[in-house]
Amino acid sequence: MKSSTLLKLEFNRGKLIELMGIPLEEKELEVKVLDEKDMGGFLFKKISYRSLEDYVRAYVIVPKDSCGAGVVCLHQHGGLFKIGKNQVVGIEGSKDQKYGLELAERGYVVIAPDAKYFGERLEKNVSGWRGRSEGEESERFGAMKELLYGRTLQGLMVWDAMRAVDYLVEYENVDEKRIGAIGHSMGGQWTLYLAAVDTRIAAAVSNCGFASHRSFLEHKIIHNFAAYIPGMLKYMDVPDVLCLVAPRAFMIIAGKRDPVFPLEGVVEVYEKAREIYSEMNAEVKLKLSVFDTGHEFNKDMRNRAYMWLDKWLK
Repeated sequence: MKSSTLLKLEFNRGKLIELMGIPLEEKELEVKVLDEKDMGGFLFKKISYRSLEDYVRAYVIVPKDSCGAGVVCLHQHGGLFKIGKNQVVGIEGSKDQKYGLELAERGYVVIAPDAKYFGERLEKNVSGWRGRSEGEESERFGAMKELLYGRTLQGLMVWDAMRAVDYLVEYENVDEKRIGAIGHSMGGQWTLYLAAVDTRIAAAVSNCGFASHRSFLEHKIIHNFAAYIPGMLKYMDVPDVLCLVAPRAFMIIAGKRDPVFPLEGVVEVYEKAREIYSEMNAEVKLKLSVFDTGHEFNKDMRNRAYMWLDKWLK
C-alpha cells in the first residue's frame, strides 16, 4: 500500500476520534457482578462497568463450551428506549433481535451493553415538548448535553463499547485476538464506528446499519441523534469511516428495500472501502450481502452474519 494512503487513513482515524469527542481517558473498569445465573449450557450475568460519568449495565453470556472468542453485541434503536440490551439477549422484544443469545449458543462469550439513554440508562424526568415519549426526550436531552461538553452521543457510545472490549480482553475465556462486534440498525452504525476506532475488533457485522451521509441528505432521511457528528463532512463521509476498518474482516448486510438506508448509499460505502481493501490485498475480508428485504434482521440474514464471524473468529 502507498505510504500516502496509510497517512490519510491514520489522519482520518485521528480526526474521527477528535470530531466524536471520544474521551480516551484511563479509567478502571470497576466491574461489578450484579446477578449471575447458571442456565445449564452457559452462565448468564448482569454486570456494571465504569463509563465516563456513570456506569454501563450489560449482560454477559459465558458458554460452558466456549470457542475462545468474544463478541460485543450492540442493540438497535427502533424507538425501544426502555428495552435496550434486553432484546439482544432474548429477554424481551423481537425474536429476530436476540443475536447475542444465538451467538452464545454458538460458543461465543457475549457482552451486550445498554447504549447511553437506553434501557437502564434512560434519563428520567426530562422536561420537553408535548408529544415526545420519555425515551425520545431522554435521547434528545443526552445528545444536546454531549455537544455542550464538546463530545457527541456517537463518541460516548463508542467509548462505552470500547470498555466492553476491555472487559472481553481481560476475560480468561477469551482470546484477545478473536474479538468481534455485531449490531442491527443503530447497533450496526455503532458497530461500524467501534470497528473504525478500536483496532482490537478482528471481525464485525453491520446489518442495515449505515449508508453514506450524502444519500441521507439527498433522500432527506432523518436518523438517530448519534448519526450526526458535527463537522464530519468537512473531512470525510461514511465510506471513509469503513476504510478505517481495513484490513480487518467486515461484513455489510443490507436490505434492498430498506427505506432507512438507501441501497445506493450502502453500495457507495462498500465500493470506496473495497478499493482500500484491494490495495491491502485483503479483498476477501470485506463482504456486502444484499437481501430482498426491508429494514430487518431475519433468520437468513442472521445466519449469514454468524457464518462470517465463525469464519474469522473461530
